[in-house]
Amino acid sequence: MLETMDYGTLTYTDRQGNDQKFKLRLGSMTIGRAPENEIVFEDEQIARFHVRVLCLPDGCWAINLSSDPTLVNQVQMVPNVRTMLRDGDTIHIRGHRVRYNARQVLEQPSPVLRPEIAAKIPQIVKVNPAPPMVPAVRRLRGNSGPPRIQKNFYHDHGYSSYMQYLPPVYQEDDFLGRFLLIFESIIDPLERTIEQLPLYFDPRMTPDSFLSWLASWVNIALNEKWTIAQRRALIKAAPDLYRWRGTRRGMSEYIKLYSGVKPIIVEPEQVHPDDHEPLPNYVFRIILNVPDVEEVDREMIEAIIEAEKPAHTAYILEIHQVDVAQS
Repeated sequence: MLETMDYGTLTYTDRQGNDQKFKLRLGSMTIGRAPENEIVFEDEQIARFHVRVLCLPDGCWAINLSSDPTLVNQVQMVPNVRTMLRDGDTIHIRGHRVRYNARQVLEQPSPVLRPEIAAKIPQIVKVNPAPPMVPAVRRLRGNSGPPRIQKNFYHDHGYSSYMQYLPPVYQEDDFLGRFLLIFESIIDPLERTIEQLPLYFDPRMTPDSFLSWLASWVNIALNEKWTIAQRRALIKAAPDLYRWRGTRRGMSEYIKLYSGVKPIIVEPEQVHPDDHEPLPNYVFRIILNVPDVEEVDREMIEAIIEAEKPAHTAYILEIHQVDVAQS
């Protein structure tokens, strides 16, 4: 009896609704939205690299590479943890189904010989057949593999997560897994810094020491008298303030950012109840009612007004203390 062995197949439905089969080999393959995957589903709900199928001589496993709920049959997979696949198992990925069929042993019937020929052949003692040859290891394709997202799985076993980038034949080597930890301990902090780089450009999240540098990107010179919270709010609002610069709205929002109180701005054509005589042309009045006058820096308010008002205008600044409960 002759035997041939494979690692099974994955059956899925393509965009045209046709069933397709992918033959598994020793090593790993991925399923996801990115074109670098072996099985590609053009669905925005699916992660770029969603599921990895790892085939070793003793069986095949599925690994959920995403944070989305992914099922094997009716059991939810734990992210970055191997789930052994058995014949007939179905992987559910956001409405898509991938069915696993285990390797099959194919039998070839023995030829039927005529009795006179069979009598001349000496009896052959049956022995156990030689083990099948292991197919060549399929290496991952250069930089087209998924990002490093199996860290927890390898670290739980005391190995470096860089093991996932090696050919499968080396991924079970104990010494190599520990040796690579030396390089990962040096490179990993740099990778984390690069991954968090966008946070340095967010005024809500950037370190305090970066606020002045970030303010220079929006052409703002921060005053040291402002609190950290006020500086962050100013940088965040800078694009809108620049768009409304020189207008009543822009000046009102700028003063409110610093003082926490929206000012009353009276222009020449307007009449305020407290005005006894009309304002002259190109002169406007700013009235700021605050709970505590001592906490307001008048020079800072005047600097804001000078920076925001039109060059040909003048102003009158009034700062009054009012009872918050009554106002």
